[in-house]
Amino acid sequence: MARSAPPALRPDAREQADWFERLPEHAKSEFRERWRAESGRSEKLRERRRSTDVRYLVEGVLLFAGLEFFFFGLGAGRLLLLVLPGGLLGWICSRIRANRWTYVLVAVAFYFGVYGLLGLFAVGHFIVFVCVAAALGFTHEMLRADGSEGL
Repeated sequence: MARSAPPALRPDAREQADWFERLPEHAKSEFRERWRAESGRSEKLRERRRSTDVRYLVEGVLLFAGLEFFFFGLGAGRLLLLVLPGGLLGWICSRIRANRWTYVLVAVAFYFGVYGLLGLFAVGHFIVFVCVAAALGFTHEMLRADGSEGL
């Protein structure tokens, strides 16, 4: 796979300041390098945050629709119906940066809301649902701790 060319370097607005103009050339190059590194870091953090948000959404959908399919093997209509609350669960958890306990609390609230409306409740399904939700929250907690997850 071919790599794309690096983006053209634009001058930083801070380079127009009087104090910057008075600096010797080696100091100017150090500032430019530092500003470029800071810009690259913020880009990486934004990209990491975007991928984390997508991960939360996919996990929420799979938590509802995947477990529904695994346990009940029901039709596509009901699975598609569960995509919406799963996506909403993922979106809310990404906004509050859910850890293992908040992920479980939000997921259980959604579970009772969705399955209360559908008129279904299975104890085994609920137990597995809570365990998977806790594992997902714990995974995000660990990714945040080692810096792999965007802030």
